[in-house]
Amino acid sequence: MEEEDAQATGGDAQADAVPRYTDKAADVAGNSGDAAVVVGAMDAAGDLDQSAASADAVADTPGPDDAAEATDDANSAGAVDSAADATPVDDGSGSPVADAALACSSDCSDDNPCTADSCAAGVCQHKKVGGADCDDGNACTYNELCSNGACVGGLMLTCSDGEDCTSDGCDPASGCLHQPMDGPCDDGDQCNGADLCAGGACVGGDAIDCDDANPCTTDLCMPTVGCVHKSSPGACEDGDPCSSGDQCVAGACLSGGPTICGDGSACAPGSCNASVGCLIDLGTCDDYNPCTIDSCVPSGCLHVFAPKVCSALSVPFKDTFECAELGWALSPALVGVGGTTTAVWAIDATPSTPAAVSGPCSLNFNDGVGSAGHNRGHAILSGALDGTGKTKLSLTLQSWFDGRTETGVDVRVVEASADGFATAPVSVVLDNTAGQQLWQAEVVDLKPLAGKQFQVRLRFDNVTAQPKPGYIGWFVDDLAITAE
Repeated sequence: MEEEDAQATGGDAQADAVPRYTDKAADVAGNSGDAAVVVGAMDAAGDLDQSAASADAVADTPGPDDAAEATDDANSAGAVDSAADATPVDDGSGSPVADAALACSSDCSDDNPCTADSCAAGVCQHKKVGGADCDDGNACTYNELCSNGACVGGLMLTCSDGEDCTSDGCDPASGCLHQPMDGPCDDGDQCNGADLCAGGACVGGDAIDCDDANPCTTDLCMPTVGCVHKSSPGACEDGDPCSSGDQCVAGACLSGGPTICGDGSACAPGSCNASVGCLIDLGTCDDYNPCTIDSCVPSGCLHVFAPKVCSALSVPFKDTFECAELGWALSPALVGVGGTTTAVWAIDATPSTPAAVSGPCSLNFNDGVGSAGHNRGHAILSGALDGTGKTKLSLTLQSWFDGRTETGVDVRVVEASADGFATAPVSVVLDNTAGQQLWQAEVVDLKPLAGKQFQVRLRFDNVTAQPKPGYIGWFVDDLAITAE
């Protein structure tokens, strides 16, 4: 045992005295043990004595320390890591020689992602690979894969941006393009009107009108659905003027009870017309005065003097009744006693007797033949006479009369009032016994009306309403009002 140890020690010492060379082929091959160490003497030419090295290599089994030392020696000797440089070449002498002529002249990369590039025996190898991700250089494709050494395009990009206002396309060099365009679009809001494209965006139009003209709905707009009409309770109008108290029920206007027209008083009975509504009968309150506003109140008829609603006549004033109604209100024909048509006030051509003071016409009360059968208080009224600013007023007229002369019968009255004849500050009864069937002047003082707007009224009152044929009636001409 001691001899074997000594031999082993001697062998190690001898090996340490001889230069060592790393066997690159063994190292490249991936040996898990130490790299083989070739031991021998270098001759004068620098060649290794391989016979001695071989014998020593067989006799000497390296230990762990020797392996580390051999690795260090190999590194210090300039060991080459690449597979090509590490491949030993046998020159016939038994010494490992590196052959630079078998190394590849380039890095062998062919810039193809679908090949595995390598160098073998000085020749670049490009092995085709498949299934790996790659890029075919087209920006309009994605999910490319290697197949048979080439990059094959995958799926085409859709490039849709979901906008109505862009034209979508793809440029292989740059990818998806979205060009703005004009025209109608839909911004998704149902409460907008006609939407239009502007600068590549959809711009909403004016808000839509959701009014359904139904008083029984609340109208609103919801962007997702548009107009919504919700039922709304409450009072409404069903369009029938003869119904009242109408109410909304389930979005519809239902009629209420009948409309009550008038106030229930005797002077203003009312009825309802489906076309116009209430009709108030003011016939019992009509005073035939165009300058008053007539109404019925609980206490009875009311007549309010309103000069602005009738003809305005300036003072001084004169009317020769030339067959025209100069602001006078003529009463309609009435049915008198016995059912005959009564005499009425009119402005027309008079009978040959009495004719007229001037011109062909006069203001008269007759039926063309006589004055029989007229009702009581039949009168004619002037328009509104303006006496403001005046301190004295006087009325004159030409009068011709043919009638009864008994006291209180066929009464002829000249009146003036500033309140629509609610009162008559001036009321003069003409004398029937003087000047029968003659034209004569009558003068009436109107001083109580000075400074006011007023009316003149001529009234022919039979009083007893007892007709008596044969009388022609009352005629008036050339009526004038003077002022100071």
